[in-house]
Amino acid sequence: MASRSRARQFAIQILYQIEFSGYDTERVFELFFEGQESDPKTADFAKDLVEGILDKAPQLDLEINEYLRGWTLERISRLDHLVLRLAVYELMEQPNLPWKVIVDEAVNLAQMFSGQSSASFVNGLLHAWCEANRSGEKES
Repeated sequence: MASRSRARQFAIQILYQIEFSGYDTERVFELFFEGQESDPKTADFAKDLVEGILDKAPQLDLEINEYLRGWTLERISRLDHLVLRLAVYELMEQPNLPWKVIVDEAVNLAQMFSGQSSASFVNGLLHAWCEANRSGEKES
């Protein structure tokens, strides 16, 4: 698995642990990376993603909520919510990274952690967000 893809996977796992463990972010980082083999660049990218997502969570949720159709944030699974936060964060913070790459990564994460129906849901929401917010870009 590519380093950035692996870092995104780690970020989802870390965010999930932060929500449900009761530990602070630094403690979760310590515990998580104790049991993981990863190069320093992968770990650093995962940490940067987690810290950015936590810092901007309310804004990310507003963005996500705007594109939910027939759903609320409370109704979607926590893992789908975290994957959407990660993707919207990257879409907003990394305008030089093609949106299709970010969406594909998010779809893969949703499928890995939640299944095919979640992957389709994530794909649809992110495509709608991209059409509204990054439509001037080429897909590739």
